[in-house]
Amino acid sequence: MLLTAPDTIAIAPMRRLDEVIALTGAKRVISIVNAHLMPPTPAGILAIDHLKLPISDARPDRGAANNPSMELMGQLIASVRAWPQDSPLLIHCFSGLNRSTAAAYVALAALNPTVPEALIAYRLRATSETAAPNRNMVGLADILLKRRGNLLSAVELIGSGLPAAEGEPFSLPVSFGP
Repeated sequence: MLLTAPDTIAIAPMRRLDEVIALTGAKRVISIVNAHLMPPTPAGILAIDHLKLPISDARPDRGAANNPSMELMGQLIASVRAWPQDSPLLIHCFSGLNRSTAAAYVALAALNPTVPEALIAYRLRATSETAAPNRNMVGLADILLKRRGNLLSAVELIGSGLPAAEGEPFSLPVSFGP
């Protein structure tokens, strides 16, 4: 389900980028795809509000040229923390399954430093049966956010999700309050 509240994070596959922007009213976009697939800044989004992270979803042992790095994950965390939550944030990757769900999970952890990692992971799983967060991205963010391995452990708890070629767009509220 897609939400339009300003303090929500929408997750989508690249093919549905424009549709989800229109449905949610997102004004900030984070694109996480291979460099050669990076989309132009969508209509209605300012270039300054479009973070482009060239990250491959291939495992490091398969020789991926653009694996996640501390630098790129630091950019993701800084961007999320700078987001004023005045409109939804849209995070997409190619399929809406791995990199975007990892980034959304990391975003929630960065914005909620006292919330247990398992609670964040279980919210992700409850909202998307197909979410399969990229463990390389989560592992680096775990170090940057000083979560002592707990971010990665919580993702392992929820597993890889149901098999799918493409994820269905969904949204996550940022807050974990009552």
